[in-house]
Amino acid sequence: MERFANSTPPHQNVISRVNILAERAGVSEGMAVSEAAKILILNDPGDVTAGTKIRRESLATSETGREIIVTDSIVFALPEDANNVLVTAGHTGRSGAKFLLEVSPHGFICSDGGMSKNKAGIAGLEMTEAHGLAGACCDAWSAPVGDAFKAYFEGSISACNKRARDRGVEVGMSVRDAAFALLQEETNA
Repeated sequence: MERFANSTPPHQNVISRVNILAERAGVSEGMAVSEAAKILILNDPGDVTAGTKIRRESLATSETGREIIVTDSIVFALPEDANNVLVTAGHTGRSGAKFLLEVSPHGFICSDGGMSKNKAGIAGLEMTEAHGLAGACCDAWSAPVGDAFKAYFEGSISACNKRARDRGVEVGMSVRDAAFALLQEETNA
């Protein structure tokens, strides 16, 4: 019984993470669990088939027509994203870099995956730079892996390649500011 002495009473628990279906139904982070349960019982999240669970949104467009596309996974990138800056929530390891090379975006920001052993979470930065891509990583301690929208609005840059630095990206800057910097052409190419 003692191990529960300092825990929060159940009626005061709050939602800490929300998936796309709960979000569509009206649940949000910080909401009381009891309120969220009622919302989930009363509201339909809409179409729940596999292809409808994609969170993908254009959050800015430059004068040249390039967009900042925020999506929770690089696998949701489209062929037209070769002209865009992608902010995704997957890691920038070697396997993630392979997807980036398929799309070949104008720029990208993915998670550093907490860096991982031997900095495996950012190993793809070097690989993508060798193919001409400007890229950076969001510090997984500043925004959760798997949520690109939190990365965009709350995250900070933990690493970047030279091509991204040439566009003004710096370690420590916000992901949002870095995404806008990546919209530009390289200044030191």
